[in-house]
Amino acid sequence: MDGQRFFNDMFLIKRRYDQFCKPLLLRHDLRQSDLDVLLCLATNPDCRTAGEISECRLIPKSQVSSSVDALTRKGLLMGEVDPQDRRRVLLTLLPPARQIIDEAFLLSDAYFRQMLSGTSDEDLRTLDRVSTQLISNLNSGNGAASTPL
Repeated sequence: MDGQRFFNDMFLIKRRYDQFCKPLLLRHDLRQSDLDVLLCLATNPDCRTAGEISECRLIPKSQVSSSVDALTRKGLLMGEVDPQDRRRVLLTLLPPARQIIDEAFLLSDAYFRQMLSGTSDEDLRTLDRVSTQLISNLNSGNGAASTPL
């Protein structure tokens, strides 16, 4: 497998996941970026600000800010000034967001099962091991090109 095919496959997986989420988004009048913000807050306790969510999910900060505003208006999210640093706004999920998050978790599990149907247990273990190695390489700097092309 070459690098370009790998990246094309990853983009396809993400695009298909976004399509899979469409009914949930329509039901709750959300955009994909809104759902990404909710899921980031639900699964990453260290991501509490718009900037941290932007970095974690690779979403432009302007898009995160727009989603935070929309989710706040819908009563799904609340922001409070950080008492340690008044420049930071700490985001907190509100109880009504839980239903959407639970639905999204069910959807992602169904999508994952569908995507991996017919894959052997051995191949799943290999996928898990390779995925872990890829993330480890990226986190340690081994996965980034040391010089531009």
